[in-house]
Amino acid sequence: MDLNISKAKLTKKGCLEVVYADKEGNDIVFKGINPVHPDLKDSLNKLIPYIVDITEQKESQYINWERPESCLEDEFFKKFNVTGVSIGGDSSFEVCVLTGKRTLMTSKVLNLCSPGIGFDPDNESYVHCEEFRDAVYNFLYEAELYVTENKCSEIQREFEFKDGEDPFDKVDEAADAMNEDGEDNGICSTVEHHELVLEPAS
Repeated sequence: MDLNISKAKLTKKGCLEVVYADKEGNDIVFKGINPVHPDLKDSLNKLIPYIVDITEQKESQYINWERPESCLEDEFFKKFNVTGVSIGGDSSFEVCVLTGKRTLMTSKVLNLCSPGIGFDPDNESYVHCEEFRDAVYNFLYEAELYVTENKCSEIQREFEFKDGEDPFDKVDEAADAMNEDGEDNGICSTVEHHELVLEPAS
């Protein structure tokens, strides 16, 4: 990855905000205006097992760590979302914090924030730290493509018409018909007008 991303989060509008450092070490805040690509959403979803496990949610007992993403098919886990990733520490020992949400039975939302987890198995007690690191890097890769390559969901900017069809033909025909019915090429109104007569009080 070329960008040194320190934070990336999904906005309420489905866009992405990214904070990264340029070559001079200055923090750059990128606020996207386009909805994120499905690949990025998928990479966020693959972090759900980790935020559930790291924050010690009761559903963590149902995670199959041989294939952790399989839990996403379970109803237990559809109440969870990961919305952001923050990277701290330094290049020798990076620490990652996940932010997310859990929808409660009352339909209210509980915000989740994980403790910092390191990526180095020699210095981190979390047993799944290597798999966690790979899942985080996959998300950061998609976040970088969003910033540098404008990889996002397609927004329809063109309309399709049948071959040989002029989209303005019907508009012109309607205008011609109105001109034929009107007097002196004016447009006749079909609304009835009623005059209001005020009588003097006796």
